[in-house]
Amino acid sequence: MESDIIEKNSTFVTVIAWIGIVISGFSTLMALLQSIMFTFIMNEGFDEALNASQAEQNENMPPIFAFMANNFEYLFYLFFLISFFSFIASVGLLKRKNWARISIIGLLVLSIAWNFGGFGVQYTMMSDFGSLHGTSMTLMTKEEMEDKAKRNYEKVLARYEDKECCEKTDPCCKKPLTYEEQLKKLEENQAQQIKIQGEMKGMFKGMMIFGIFMILIMSAIEGWIVWKLTRPQIVREFKPDIIS
Repeated sequence: MESDIIEKNSTFVTVIAWIGIVISGFSTLMALLQSIMFTFIMNEGFDEALNASQAEQNENMPPIFAFMANNFEYLFYLFFLISFFSFIASVGLLKRKNWARISIIGLLVLSIAWNFGGFGVQYTMMSDFGSLHGTSMTLMTKEEMEDKAKRNYEKVLARYEDKECCEKTDPCCKKPLTYEEQLKKLEENQAQQIKIQGEMKGMFKGMMIFGIFMILIMSAIEGWIVWKLTRPQIVREFKPDIIS
């Protein structure tokens, strides 16, 4: 009887169970340490200062950033609970418990959904990051640059001609750039900004392509595991009572 039980315990389930135990065990430990650090190390004064800082930024902060900033402590706890449940389910899978098989299938389906949903969140966050930090800039027109160059030249020239200000050690005594030089400098700065923005967009696009590629691979692997765990020959390992 014992040899029959050993024969029907597939290597596939055992390997998947041990992989789950290792990964979820490590993530549970990390989540536990993060939760302890947040609960006991971050004192009330720090929390109040953080909330005050967040309140000032939330007005102009994208919704996803604002939500994560206001609730990141709960995200720690949620990550710990999911990791711990995954660890328990992986141990149950190794012991061929049917509830563990169903739980692992559910977790994998949620993981696939999160892969695609999380990609959308990541895309939104990276887009918002560009607008927050000025990578999406407003370019000046030719007329605006000419006007700014003229104002800069007149301002610097006035300081240069001020006898009281003009001393050898004072930087305002440096000979000012001419209007044409001011205009050329503005044009060069804007050209450099356009180049940087193009490079940022290229990097962003590359990251998105790589992210999609990884999501498809991970989702395909997880989907294959779900499919395998629903096959009759695998299900029979978890329900020995139905075997004739």
